[in-house]
Amino acid sequence: MNDIELIQSGLRLFFVENCEIIHIINNSRSNEKRYISFAMAGGQLRIVIKMYSSSYVDSLRIHSWQRLADIYRKEGIVTPQFLPSLSGKIVEAVMIEDETYYVWVEEYIPSKYQLGKRIKLEEQSLFVFNRIGQMKGKMHRLAFENQIKCDWASPRRLFAGEFYC
Repeated sequence: MNDIELIQSGLRLFFVENCEIIHIINNSRSNEKRYISFAMAGGQLRIVIKMYSSSYVDSLRIHSWQRLADIYRKEGIVTPQFLPSLSGKIVEAVMIEDETYYVWVEEYIPSKYQLGKRIKLEEQSLFVFNRIGQMKGKMHRLAFENQIKCDWASPRRLFAGEFYC
């Protein structure tokens, strides 16, 4: 099964209509399969579908990311909404070619930074670094206060960037 067929099989768990696959990022390694794809559902809904077959990712971990995203969003931190599958689940486990893939879909949140554009840290003001520190502190505090039992790297998974996923 090629990458497009794999992503399409995952999309069928979440959408009745055909989706247009815009871009696929294959971050697979020898011991794990990781796919992130940007797609358009229904001609207007922009989504990110993630399909992982890895010892690190399971349904419980994905649900903790979703819970964390919901808490962040409630507190005003921009994070994607996790979208339910056709069966009403946030994450689907599916066997493809003798491997279990965990599949979930998030809304796409565009960034004001262009993909691949390098941000030069030395050109940023002290205000930018203070805001980043405040935001990271708020994120850690919210996770701690809400007893999210997941490692601290997990919030990075919410942002769908090819550097972290």
